[in-house]
Amino acid sequence: MSTCNSESTLEFSPSQEKIISDMPTSLIDALKRLDIDGHFDLYTVCPECSYTNRAHALHGKETFYDFPDTCSNDVVGEVGKSRCSASLLKTRRDGTVQPIKPYLVTSLSDYLARCLSDSTFVEQSKDTTDSALHAINSNDAQPEVNNVFEASFIKDFKGSDGKLFVDRGDKIRLAFSMHVSDSLAHNTARRHTTRNNQKRMNTREE
Repeated sequence: MSTCNSESTLEFSPSQEKIISDMPTSLIDALKRLDIDGHFDLYTVCPECSYTNRAHALHGKETFYDFPDTCSNDVVGEVGKSRCSASLLKTRRDGTVQPIKPYLVTSLSDYLARCLSDSTFVEQSKDTTDSALHAINSNDAQPEVNNVFEASFIKDFKGSDGKLFVDRGDKIRLAFSMHVSDSLAHNTARRHTTRNNQKRMNTREE
């Protein structure tokens, strides 16, 4: 690739042109090229409130999706609850319509099925909870925490039946972590409050 000066145009060799032409043009295309088999859910993220709106695959066409035109999220602000209704799509130069912010995520049910079909994963899950339960029953306090099942929260956590979470019986116990940011909700409320205030000002001026 030649970059002699800032005003020169990029020139690619035949081999580079071949590489560029073989590059995937979308996330779904990349998954096919890498031969990654699995189920994924496609969403379009709202550019205003960051709500994830589900896209639906067209019947008989798994790679073609029907996207909602506007955001369906209900945002709570100073004046009560209101529908976001921000536009989710944009029109490309070739006339096709695509999401402004597409988001592809692995299906949770598909992920769980893959995990539970792995015998090593299943045995490790059983051993981890059984070790935690044994430590509780034997009052064997660990000097340090090496995994979440050794933490007090997991060891003391009980289900609706009053039994400890790590007392799995003949089942498998899986723990998932969730990451939440309150800054997104704060910024979203602030943006919608500002937009509602602007609407009221425009109405008064009219």
